[in-house]
Amino acid sequence: MKLATPSGYPWSLYESIQSQTERFTRIADVAWGLERGLNFFLAILNANKVPDTEAEFQRRIETVVASGAWNERNRARLRRKYLYPELKFGMEPGLIALNQVDAIRNELSPSDWGLLTAVAAGVPYDELAASAGLSVGTIRTRICRLRSRLRRRVAAGRKSLGRKAPEQT
Repeated sequence: MKLATPSGYPWSLYESIQSQTERFTRIADVAWGLERGLNFFLAILNANKVPDTEAEFQRRIETVVASGAWNERNRARLRRKYLYPELKFGMEPGLIALNQVDAIRNELSPSDWGLLTAVAAGVPYDELAASAGLSVGTIRTRICRLRSRLRRRVAAGRKSLGRKAPEQT
């Protein structure tokens, strides 16, 4: 017995995106963007909100793919800057950064550390809220307060070393 496979719009669009993902032999920012586009496609289909025209749906998916790729490029830049600084400057600054990360981890509660690392890994706020059983606004507030507390800690550390703290915006 052969299973029927969907064809035509919108599945032709899904097949097009899927074939683009198969071109990548390594995970790159565009591959992350395409994955995000596929997830968006399935979410729209699941919500039964498929646009009437293929061109409109294609445009919306291209926007999601582009923003997903940009987000991954930004996350990669942050990872290179903060998690792997020894790749650029040698081992000593890397060890200093790891010690600073350990100090931050020891200062935070396990739930705050988990929240901070999840945000750094790019987990969307709505997923964090759903897993914690909280509202998205509560998660945003916790993250904002956590970042503010860490900025104050860094500024206090600079003052104690005789360095000028950066201006708060």
